Amino acid sequence: MKLLLALSLSAALLAQEPAKKEKPTPKEKARELLDSAAETAPASHADVAAMAFAYIGENYAEFDQKKALEYLRRAFGITAGIPPDSFDAKSIVQGEIAGKMAVLSMDEAIEMLRQIVPIQAENGIDPRQRAIDNVILKLVEKKELTRAVEVLNTLGATANYPYLSAQIVFEKLPEGDGSREALFGYAMSAYTLRGGDGFTTFLGKHWKDLPRVQAEAAVKAVVENVLAKKNEDQQYSTTLSGQKGSVTFTDPRDIAFFDLMYIVQEIDPKRATEILDTRPVLKAALAKFPSGRESMGTMLSWSTNSGSGAAPDVQAANGLADSRLGAAMQLLNFDDKATDEVKHRQFDKALEIARSIQLPDRKASALGMIAEGLGDSDPAQSRRVLSQCLDTLKEIKDVQARQPIWDHIVAAAHELKDDKLAREAVGHSLDDAAELYRMDTDADGTNTALRDWWPSMNAYRHAVIAATKAFGVDADLILLKIADPDLNVLARLEMAATLLEHPRNSWMGAVQHAPK
Repeated sequence: MKLLLALSLSAALLAQEPAKKEKPTPKEKARELLDSAAETAPASHADVAAMAFAYIGENYAEFDQKKALEYLRRAFGITAGIPPDSFDAKSIVQGEIAGKMAVLSMDEAIEMLRQIVPIQAENGIDPRQRAIDNVILKLVEKKELTRAVEVLNTLGATANYPYLSAQIVFEKLPEGDGSREALFGYAMSAYTLRGGDGFTTFLGKHWKDLPRVQAEAAVKAVVENVLAKKNEDQQYSTTLSGQKGSVTFTDPRDIAFFDLMYIVQEIDPKRATEILDTRPVLKAALAKFPSGRESMGTMLSWSTNSGSGAAPDVQAANGLADSRLGAAMQLLNFDDKATDEVKHRQFDKALEIARSIQLPDRKASALGMIAEGLGDSDPAQSRRVLSQCLDTLKEIKDVQARQPIWDHIVAAAHELKDDKLAREAVGHSLDDAAELYRMDTDADGTNTALRDWWPSMNAYRHAVIAATKAFGVDADLILLKIADPDLNVLARLEMAATLLEHPRNSWMGAVQHAPK
C-alpha cells in the first residue's frame, strides 16, 4: 500500500512539471523571427525600417498574403522619412520595395513605380530597374504583352529606358507584328536621348529582325554615342577571358565596340574601317575574335580595375587571379547528368588551377569552394583541401576579402560532420564582421550609405546564412553577437529567409563618407 501511494505521488509530481518545450520547425522559427522583427523595426532608422518591412513582407507571403501586402505598403510609406541625398537612397529603397510588391500585386507595384522620381545619376543607374524587370517578367508570364509595352514606354519616359525588359517583350511578340518595330523604335529614341546600358545588347541580338533602315539608324546612333564618350580614367583596364583566349582593353569605348563591330562592318563597312584604323587594340582583339564575346566560347572571367591607381603589374596580377578563379568556378558548375567520375575529374582540374593562383584571397576562395563541393563524397580529399584553405586564409590581411571565405569553411566542415570546426569558423566570421562594423561606424568617417548595404551588414549576412544552413534553428544564438539594433533586425530577417529556404545569394555593398 505504501509503495502504491509513493508511486501515485511521484506520478502526480511529474504531471505538475512543465512539459519540455519542443524545438520549433524551421518554418515556425522563421515566422517567429519575422514577427519579432516587425515589432522592433519601427525603432530603426527610416532606411532600415523601410527595408526591414520590405523583407518581412516578401517572406510573410509564405504564411499570410494579406499581411504580406500590408507590410510592403507600410515599407513604401516609411520611405517618405528617408532624407534626400546625392546617393538617391530614397529611390533605391522604393525600387526594392516595388520589386517585391510585383510578386504579390502587379497593379500596386506599377503604381509604386510611377511614384518614384529617381535622380538622374551620372553613373546611369536607375533604382527602379530591378522592379521594372520583375513587373515585365510577370506580365510576359501572363501573356499581357500590350500592357507590358505600355508600362515600358510609360516608365521609360521618366528615366533610363529598361532595354533588357524591352528585349524580352520584343522576343515574345510574334514575327510580323508591327509592335516589334514600334517597341524597338521607342528604345532607340530613348537611347539617342539618354544613352544607357542594354541597348547595344538588344541591337546585337535582333538587328537582323529589323527593317534594314531601322537597323542602320540604330547602328549609327550607337557609333555616335560611343565615340562621344571620353576615357578620363587612366587606370581603366578590363580583361575578358574565355575558353578560346583572353583580351585586355584600356579604353571602355573598345569594350563597347567589341561585341558590335561585326554588325557595323555589315551595315556600314566604310565607317567600321575608319574606327578600326584609329583603335589598334580593338582591331587586334577583333582579329582574334571577329564576333566579340560570341567568338570566345564559354565566358569564364570578366575582370575590371578602374580608378584604383594600381600599377599595371598589380592590375595584371589581379586580372590573372580573377581569370583563374573564374576557370575553377566554371569547373565546379556541374551538368545535371555529370557522373561521379566526371565530377572528380573536374574537381582535380579545379584544384590544380586553384593551387596556381598567386593572390591569397582568390586562392582561398577557390580552395574553399572545392572543399565545400567535395563534401562527404571524398572526405579525405575534402579535409586536405580545407586545411590548405585555412593555411591560405592566414595570409589574407584584408578583412573584407577574408570574411566571405568562412562561408565555404562552415559548409565544408558541416558536410564532414566536423561541427566543432564549423562553429569556430562561424565565430571567426562574426569577428571579421565586427571589425568591419568598427570601420563603418568610425567616428572619423562613418559610412553614410544605406545600412542595408554596409560591408559589416553584408558580413553579418554571410555569417548568419552559413550558420543557419549548417545548424538550422539552433543558429539563432549568433544573433546575440550582433549588438547594433539596426543590423540585428536585418540579420534576423536573413535568418528567417534562410530557414524558409530562399536566402539571397547576392546583395549590394557600398561605402560612402559625408564631405568634411
